[in-house]
Amino acid sequence: MGTQITQETLRFEHLRGLVEGKIPEAADLDYKGQLYGNSDSAKRDLCTDVAAQANTQGGLVIVGIDEDSQARAAATPGVSISDAETLRMRQIPASGIAPFPAPDVIPVEDPERPGIGCYVIAVPRSPRFPHGITINDGFRWPRRNGASITYMSESELSSAYRSRFSLVNDQSVRAQ
Repeated sequence: MGTQITQETLRFEHLRGLVEGKIPEAADLDYKGQLYGNSDSAKRDLCTDVAAQANTQGGLVIVGIDEDSQARAAATPGVSISDAETLRMRQIPASGIAPFPAPDVIPVEDPERPGIGCYVIAVPRSPRFPHGITINDGFRWPRRNGASITYMSESELSSAYRSRFSLVNDQSVRAQ
C-alpha cells in the first residue's frame, strides 16, 4: 500500500472504478457485499479478514462491493453508513485479534445515495505479526492466499514469531 488511504483522500468514485475495471480480489484486496452480522460467527469473520490482511502484507477489506464468480468487483450496492457501525467495526477486531493490528475503518458515502456507501477497512502491514483470532478457547492465525484465506501451519507460525522477535531485537540493538 504505497499511497496512504484516508477519509480525506478516498472518494466513492474510486470504489466505482474497481467495479468498472472489474478488479479481482487479491492477497491485499477483499470484497464483502454486506455488513458483517452480529452473530459470533459473523464477528469472527470480521476478525479473520482483518487478521489475514495483517498477517500477509496489509491491504483493504471493502464492505459494500459485490463480487462475481471470478472474485472480480461486480457492483456497488453499498451498505448503510453510520457512526455506530463504524465504531462496531473498530471494536470487534480490537477485542477479537491479538495483538491488535489497528486497522482504520473508513466510511465512504455514495454522494448519489445519502446514508449508503462502502466501508474501507485499511489494514496496515504489521511488524507485530502473527495476529491470532480467538476461536472458542484457542487461537488461529489466518493469512491471505491470493483471493482466499488459509490458516498458518505450525512451521509458518514459528517462522512468523521468529521474524517478530528478530525485528524487536534489531530495533533494540539500533537504539543502543
